[in-house]
Amino acid sequence: HDMPSEAIEQARAAEDHDTVARLLAANRDEFRRLGRNASISRWAASLPDEMVRARPRLALIFAASSMASDNTNRTARRLASWADDAIRAIEDRGGLDPADDADGTIVGPAGLEALKGELLAMRVMHAFRSLPPEEIAATADQALALLPDTMPRDRALLRMARVAMHLQLHTLESGLPDLELCLEDARRANSPSLLASVLTFLGEVYVDLGRLQEGRRSYEVALMAGQEASAEATLEMIGVHTGLAEVLLELGELAGATHHTARALEIATIAPTRSPVLYARTMAAQVMAATDDNEAALAHLAEADAFVRGSSDARFHSHLAAVALTVHCRTGNIDAAREVVQARGLRPDLDIDASNADEATAYARLLVIGDGDGDRAARMLAQVIPVVQARGRVRDEIRARMLLAQAQALAGDQAQALASLGRATMLGEPGRFNRMFTAEGPTMVTLLESLVDAVRRGQAPAASGSSHYLSWLLREARRTTPARPASLAPLPVPLTQREIEVLQLIADGLRNQEIADRLYISLPTVKRHIANAYGKLGVRHRTEAVARLQQLGLR
Repeated sequence: HDMPSEAIEQARAAEDHDTVARLLAANRDEFRRLGRNASISRWAASLPDEMVRARPRLALIFAASSMASDNTNRTARRLASWADDAIRAIEDRGGLDPADDADGTIVGPAGLEALKGELLAMRVMHAFRSLPPEEIAATADQALALLPDTMPRDRALLRMARVAMHLQLHTLESGLPDLELCLEDARRANSPSLLASVLTFLGEVYVDLGRLQEGRRSYEVALMAGQEASAEATLEMIGVHTGLAEVLLELGELAGATHHTARALEIATIAPTRSPVLYARTMAAQVMAATDDNEAALAHLAEADAFVRGSSDARFHSHLAAVALTVHCRTGNIDAAREVVQARGLRPDLDIDASNADEATAYARLLVIGDGDGDRAARMLAQVIPVVQARGRVRDEIRARMLLAQAQALAGDQAQALASLGRATMLGEPGRFNRMFTAEGPTMVTLLESLVDAVRRGQAPAASGSSHYLSWLLREARRTTPARPASLAPLPVPLTQREIEVLQLIADGLRNQEIADRLYISLPTVKRHIANAYGKLGVRHRTEAVARLQQLGLR
């Protein structure tokens, strides 16, 4: 009666293992199409090990489902090993007579070569983060050569693996043609969960390219596709909601970003796979910080840290550090940011490459906001920019140039600051980037005002956003930035909150060591804050600093 799931449950209850195996093999494609990996894994657990060991097709069906539904790959590796041994044994016997295929559970209708292709595909997934990209791509090509066109789902997954490897070595733009082929395979497979996965990957690439609107559309179509999948297809949907939250946050649509963050976290509670949960948590931390719920932001960072602590993947640690530094700097928790720097061993002379460019950019933010060290921050960002440019990561270039503008302004180079900001706004205008600029606070308001004025006077930098876009950004920045006292306007670079605290304690008559003890910071840090504050105020000693503080209404 076309009720295979119910039939399998009845066969399980009767301990009729042959019927369970037959129904699983016959309905494998439909179950996978709907993303019912958890059910397949549960049904597989009821079969005797000796049966699965002797039937490589069964072993590979169960291995693929285990990878998608389990938090570790141990079970999948064991099953793949069984399949490998069984395939070798069949080849040693000279093949398998179709009449002996036990209802397609040993080799299946696609034949032994296709089964070997599936085994190679499994190896690609297992070694995804442990082997060089070139080796992964070569293995994927071997598998694609063995898999027939009648297996579009497996071919799409392999193509995605190849694209991911390709993007580690080449530009994002060059990966788009292969992603289109992945989409074709996903549509031919008629698999909502697979289509959602490919569209999510495509959305991530578009966002990294700075094409926010195309990224948003890709995520929204992925969301619609996912609604047709099984409720078990959780992994794919975490990425969809996290991606949409990221785009909407950047576009300034905080209500939508909050909604999709909540959905991602809701699904994450039942999805054990590590990386989607990590990215959902770090996105939640950024959204909560944007809505001024700092306590919730810190809680999500702590949850993300719990995931990362058990991982050997360096990318996870670097990603979390970048997000934590950004959140702490944005919320004024400079001491917590410095703890991240110390834990990660970050330093201004860091060797920067594609693997740590985000982390280096976030560290440069701390140098600007927490240390007032525009020179060192500018030198770091000057190294980040060519790294992200080489991969076509426009969004990362916008962020780096925007921070470079602040660092140059801090160092007193206003002309270069406007040139850097001009280039950042030119890159940001096609995607209508918003919070990249408007969440930066008073310093960015001042820089945008200067850039808008330069454009109006016909003295804009060689590269700059349009007058319309810049005016819109300035309005948004003013709207989202707390009003400053009029007395603060004369400062070209505003004091940080910590610098204000130090100056106020100086005005109270405390000595440097007493200030360090009061604020629980080191004596060299106090001296650095004093030097930065004196430079911003244009004073030379304590008496002048206290008088200037009174003029600014901060005393």
